[in-house]
Amino acid sequence: MIIQNNHLAAKAYIPYRNNVGSLARSAAKLSTGRRYASAVDGVGELGVAHQMRLNYKGTAAMLSGMQNGKSMSDSQDEIMQQVEDIITRMQELAASAVDPTKTAANRTSLENEFRALSLEVAEVSATARYNDGLLFQTARTVRVGLNTAEVFNLSAIKLSNISFTSLSVSTTAVADAALVSLASRAASLAVFRSKARGHAARLERTLSYTQDYIANLTNAESAIRDIDVAVESGNFTKAQVQVAASQAILAQANGVTQGALAFLQF
Repeated sequence: MIIQNNHLAAKAYIPYRNNVGSLARSAAKLSTGRRYASAVDGVGELGVAHQMRLNYKGTAAMLSGMQNGKSMSDSQDEIMQQVEDIITRMQELAASAVDPTKTAANRTSLENEFRALSLEVAEVSATARYNDGLLFQTARTVRVGLNTAEVFNLSAIKLSNISFTSLSVSTTAVADAALVSLASRAASLAVFRSKARGHAARLERTLSYTQDYIANLTNAESAIRDIDVAVESGNFTKAQVQVAASQAILAQANGVTQGALAFLQF
């Protein structure tokens, strides 16, 4: 019997060491919740997961701009709804002014309100703002993705092009002409409103599928990085049993050399 080198214990130590390593890795996964708890684990998979995380976090940062673009378009439409109500009232005033029984005093009252409404539309066109930016002056570009080509252009809605300053209801003749012009301006406003609503609808759809994209990419990244706790708990219990068994065998193997003492008994 060789006592300088315990071959049996050396062989038993290898699975014991491996089992201890498996237990340590399983414990690290459970404590961190990560499938690759060590820096040397899953280098390739973690590279994929890291790129996914960059993509969905960067895209998520774009959501605010998209929502602001939609809100701005909604604001434009809401203001133009008020302008539409103003045009309707101006048409009522013009229709009243073509009544030949109206007196000069009556027409003056109608004209005063008509002028005030005209100035109100002009003021709204020139000063309406969203987040301190003029609503009806310039076009805007909304980023909808990380690539520079992923943009949506909000074309300018020039509400100032619909002017009422040349209209009047001071006489029957000009009131009659105003009725025709107001109908034309109402049609132009309807075109502007359809444009604003189209912008809002497009951005709403973009927001919806972008949020779906972020959710799906987040789930894919999680499937790479994160552990299934139920499965890993089973692995941890298995590793504990294996460590205990290999430890017991190693202890017995270490005791084998003690049998050499029996040869020294006389």
